[in-house]
Amino acid sequence: MMTIFDLHSAVLSDYRDFVRSFIHIADARIRQFVDRALEEEAHLWPDFLLQVSPSYQRGPTLDELTARGDLHPETARIFRTPQGAPYTLYRHQAQALEKARAGQSYVVTSGTGSGKSLTFFLPIADFVLRQPPGDRTVALIVYPMNALVNSQVQALENLKKDYEARTGRPFPLTFARYTGETRDQERQAMRQRPPHIILTNYMMVELMLVRREDQRFLDKAGGGIRYLVFDELHTYRGRQGADVAMLIRRLKERAAAPQVIHIGTSATMVAERNVTPAARRQAVADFARLLFGHPFGEADVIEETLVPFSAGGLHTPEELCTAISSLPSSPYAST
Repeated sequence: MMTIFDLHSAVLSDYRDFVRSFIHIADARIRQFVDRALEEEAHLWPDFLLQVSPSYQRGPTLDELTARGDLHPETARIFRTPQGAPYTLYRHQAQALEKARAGQSYVVTSGTGSGKSLTFFLPIADFVLRQPPGDRTVALIVYPMNALVNSQVQALENLKKDYEARTGRPFPLTFARYTGETRDQERQAMRQRPPHIILTNYMMVELMLVRREDQRFLDKAGGGIRYLVFDELHTYRGRQGADVAMLIRRLKERAAAPQVIHIGTSATMVAERNVTPAARRQAVADFARLLFGHPFGEADVIEETLVPFSAGGLHTPEELCTAISSLPSSPYAST
């Protein structure tokens, strides 16, 4: 059976052969130099990267938030594990929910696998359940790549399937992908009954502003877009960032609700080691202010909170030896 390391080696080997297929060097010394560059110095690819997922500080469960009145009961019924258990939020997810409930805009910067998507799907779902908007789009979620759109749509489909199987009721949220991959029949259906949530990319947002048939998605007279979300915020830099910033301003003028909530998510955007936490958050806030055209401050930037994976600090070598020696013997252990 091929392991991930075997696959890594095979892909590099195939790529190396591909490069060599159109390099014909007659001089032996030059050929030796190029071979060394390909084999030993690996100029065409970086070494593999191994990252260990950190441990994020946990917060309340959704059932606990419901009991406190901070969450609609149906929201907690939507966001559950396949086994039916309530989600337990990380601290940064709970902080994002608090910001949204207060009507405040925010940016979440946390690592991969930290549940950034829940920092906006949760408050959007809660808003729809508390104030049912009918057939009206209240949230526009913009991704830099269609692959991310497809992944999130699949995640929502899984939630819908689990909810309907558990409750026997129709899913209370409507959502749809609107990209270049969306078929004409699907687009027509969306225009007839706009979904609560549209997952798209910034190029399609541009088209929504100029296509007459897409104006139903941007119904300011009916209430307007209440949540404007940009995922992977760090990708909007340079000229592209300036173009997207102008797009956001035109979109808000045309279709945003008066109290629109701006939400950005990203991995850590400031990498300098010597920067203070306050300066790091301020740098992110300054970037978000330029992109969204909204007065973000340092307090509007929510960062991950890490905790030790094991309680009680690091173990001593003696403790580790004692723990290992106390393990039950295995028939596969070498003698």
